[in-house]
Amino acid sequence: MYAQFRTQLFDAADIDKVKQIQSGYKAQPLSAYLHQTPPKAPPKIDYPRIDSNSFDPQFWQYTNFLLQFCPTLPSETALRAKFERIGIKASAAWPPAGMPSDVLNAIQAGAQDAHKGLDQDALKLTSSVGLFGTPQQMAGKYRQRALGALAGIYGNSPQEAVYPSYVSDPSGQPYDASKFNFTLTFNKGELPPVNAFWSVTRYDMRNRFLVENPLNRYLINSNMIRGPQREAGGTVPRNEWTGLTI
Repeated sequence: MYAQFRTQLFDAADIDKVKQIQSGYKAQPLSAYLHQTPPKAPPKIDYPRIDSNSFDPQFWQYTNFLLQFCPTLPSETALRAKFERIGIKASAAWPPAGMPSDVLNAIQAGAQDAHKGLDQDALKLTSSVGLFGTPQQMAGKYRQRALGALAGIYGNSPQEAVYPSYVSDPSGQPYDASKFNFTLTFNKGELPPVNAFWSVTRYDMRNRFLVENPLNRYLINSNMIRGPQREAGGTVPRNEWTGLTI
């Protein structure tokens, strides 16, 4: 079981209130909540070790292992049957016995080409819209789902959150702070129109990690600029964003 609990902090002075709210959270099995006898514990799962070195060469082994935890959706019954023709099946060994070497090589080459294409397309993404949603909303949209997982797994549906990306400067070149200084300016009345909060975070598009920097500053958000000194006309001054822009 995996769950995430998030509590919005509007101001650093409210941290004690947030702690009070969090102390009231209680996670428990459904059977305990309903005061029922808990179900029999499932057998222990012997997970294989997955790391960056083994992922590519053992991709299909991992796929077959994980498929046992992915019940077939009615809309994907025919697709799963096609997969089984090339040995992609829940809990099955990979490669399947007797698979011709040319077929095996073609599958491996196809996977590498697809991953390369996804990597290239992920670097061009400018919005998360269309990448996340319910199984019904994302039915058949396998490439979009793959891009969502690659660019930012666990993203919310557009009804909950939208993740725009700025990956290149006005000339179409990737942002390079070693050559230029970049600023982000919000004119008066033009802060992002959100119902909860907005945030601007700097990521390394090659590995999707935060960018290490001497300021130890990785984002700016709506809470950080409450009541800032503004320039004439209401513009948020540039020095509010120094070291935070991408």
